[in-house]
Amino acid sequence: QRQTLDVTDLLKRLVLLAVALGDHRQQQVVLCREMRDQPGAAAAGRLEREGLQQRADGREFRASIVVTALRDEAGRLVGFGRVVRDVTARRREEQNLRLMVERSMSGIIVVNARGEITSVNAQTEKMFGYERSELIGRPIEILVPDRFQAEHRRSRDRFLGAPLIRPMGAGRDLFGRRRDGTEFAVEIGLSPLESDEGPAVLSSIVDITERKQAEDRARIHLADLAHVARLSVVGRMFSELAHEINQPLAAAANYARACVAFTRAGQGASPHDLVEWMEKTAVQTTRALDIVKRMAAFVKKDGGIRMADDVHRLIERVVSSS
Repeated sequence: QRQTLDVTDLLKRLVLLAVALGDHRQQQVVLCREMRDQPGAAAAGRLEREGLQQRADGREFRASIVVTALRDEAGRLVGFGRVVRDVTARRREEQNLRLMVERSMSGIIVVNARGEITSVNAQTEKMFGYERSELIGRPIEILVPDRFQAEHRRSRDRFLGAPLIRPMGAGRDLFGRRRDGTEFAVEIGLSPLESDEGPAVLSSIVDITERKQAEDRARIHLADLAHVARLSVVGRMFSELAHEINQPLAAAANYARACVAFTRAGQGASPHDLVEWMEKTAVQTTRALDIVKRMAAFVKKDGGIRMADDVHRLIERVVSSS
């Protein structure tokens, strides 16, 4: 024979149960009359499920239902309590969030503390060329090039040791590996999560291949513009430096003509004089060649030929050539 439970005690238990489950203003606590929930609640002491419920006006709503077996002090089952909570708004928010993640233009990957992939979105499948079922449960390093995997594991452990929202590999070039083995440049943002299984990491991945290519094109374009600018400068400098080139060439030509003239005239120029004039010719020719080489190096796209020089000697050479 079932013992009667004190009504006050029963109501107290039901109210405490409602408060323990959340905001009691959004809950309804009633004696459970639905036979289908009773066996499970009686066996486990508590049963939780979700389902559609109907209001008094006939409208349906998504509800979280908790059924608890009520027992007296002797442990005998005396009834059941049921808490019904409207979770329609929460489930709608969760569904909207899932849609946002699924339709994100960034690859979204959730990894647990063991480094195993637990969730991915459609963009991740498209970006890496894997089906979702091929990634779930696999180590995240499957998406990392071989040469970076060891360092990636260490970085993952460090992040879990001090989890903060931050970019991964700031200041470094990061690469992902597709299913076919090809690599591509990526940017990765990391955010710590708490899941039912413990700590987890949410990764947001962006393929920056096109951006890198655009940056490379921009660098080449800037280099070309700099080259054109140097050519323009050289054009203006040629008129200013023409006398610098002409002066040693003219001097060299004069020395050479003097050698030729004295030799043809038979005026008896001594070998010593001829050698001196030829040496001077060589010096002036070398000066002209040096100027040409420096101008050529300036015109080139690279940094040119750089060398140490004594400022005083440089000034002396300029003064002597003027």
